[in-house]
Amino acid sequence: MLDMLKARKEQLEARGEKGFTLMEMLIVIAIIAILIAIAIPIFTSQLNAAKAATDEANARALYAQLAADYQLDSIDTAPNPTSLSGAGTVTYDGTTYTFSDVCTNLTISIPGNAAPSVTLETNGQTARTFG
Repeated sequence: MLDMLKARKEQLEARGEKGFTLMEMLIVIAIIAILIAIAIPIFTSQLNAAKAATDEANARALYAQLAADYQLDSIDTAPNPTSLSGAGTVTYDGTTYTFSDVCTNLTISIPGNAAPSVTLETNGQTARTFG
């Protein structure tokens, strides 16, 4: 196969023609397709990891605000909603926290005389509880 390509290339050069043969172009396209097939799953997993980290940061910030209000004894209204499955937003005290599609479950607990807690579950990871 390589001998055939080399012979064809020599024929083109002998005629003074320059350019790529069809076979050379197909080989380059095949190599690019293989590299893309390798890169897409890696990119997708990194994107989901970044979304999970953002969701965790939002849950931690929500808990921090709830804990501060609990310390000041000023939790007047519960966050809306107090549980979330999948992507969505939670609003508390005028601040909106956005959670992505990797968030499988978010639960906010505000017991009577106890400190509040926020539990977050994301795809493929164990639940994280703040509080």
